[in-house]
Amino acid sequence: MAVPSQTQSNPLPATAENGEFYSQACTSLDAVKQLGDWIAHSGMFGATKSEQGYVLALECIASKQTPLSWKKSNHLINGNITMKSEAMLAGLMDAGWDIDWHQFDSSAAIAEFSKNAKKVRVAFTADDAKQAGLLPAKPGSGWAKFPAEMLRARLISKATRMLDPRITQGRYTPEEVADFSAPSPALAQTYRDWE
Repeated sequence: MAVPSQTQSNPLPATAENGEFYSQACTSLDAVKQLGDWIAHSGMFGATKSEQGYVLALECIASKQTPLSWKKSNHLINGNITMKSEAMLAGLMDAGWDIDWHQFDSSAAIAEFSKNAKKVRVAFTADDAKQAGLLPAKPGSGWAKFPAEMLRARLISKATRMLDPRITQGRYTPEEVADFSAPSPALAQTYRDWE
């Protein structure tokens, strides 16, 4: 069945789905500021400052997504834009990778990723987490409450960076960012000295 094409007499409505909304609504930095203020003050996106809201507004406009669409795949954690591991996995699947989970428990996450004739087995184990200083878990942390899910998220991030880093575009998972250590005071002072 043929789908009728859109003509001048029947234009697409200005919606976020077709990207026309932002070309009509956000034509100035004042619009970016207004959207950024709404994002920051909503409390829904992890922004603690208006400036973070402005950056998220610019990202939404540049990628032609509504803030809620952006939030489906991303988080703002400790001032860092992160990508949900589920979104990374969906990106791999969209890129044609099949995933066969071999193990998914508190001792290891192991999966085989295949695409055409390529097959790659990837693992992230409790021993890997110990070596990275993530275990033993801090009381109340994600590692203490949901160790299998934390291993799975790390495995997905590792596989995505290895197999198709275009998906992450340099973003980490929220689980990874939550485990980042604050820079040491000496390092922070060194950075200030460079400025």
